[in-house]
Amino acid sequence: YVYIQMILHYTDVDLPNLQEVNLNDLVQKLEDQKKFWNCLSNNHVYAVWCLVKLIDLFLNHKAATKYNSTDYEALVKLVAFIEKWNVLKYRGHKDTKNLDLSKMISLSEQTLGRWRLILHKAEHEHQNALQYSQ
Repeated sequence: YVYIQMILHYTDVDLPNLQEVNLNDLVQKLEDQKKFWNCLSNNHVYAVWCLVKLIDLFLNHKAATKYNSTDYEALVKLVAFIEKWNVLKYRGHKDTKNLDLSKMISLSEQTLGRWRLILHKAEHEHQNALQYSQ
């Protein structure tokens, strides 16, 4: 969490207890710095690659989400954020010489796939719970 803030150029780095930080806090930090994220994705693709890796590590620590919980909603926002700034932004962009960009897009797509599985699992468990309760 601290490294993510440092890469995003926060001057006042927050050092909370990891148990107190939730996914919603992280998504809020990303939303606050979306212009800087855009700048990084244009000029410093490796930094964005590192951010995606760090966010994935953070998410694995917070892994289990329940349907419609704050973590679930934050993960939905995170998926939309990464998809918008790391995948859709470069849709149709072909530059075989820019390996960093290709690797960042590939990592983002793979990571989004895992995160979507977490969301689908939570939704599926919720639907099963509703069916069994009837």
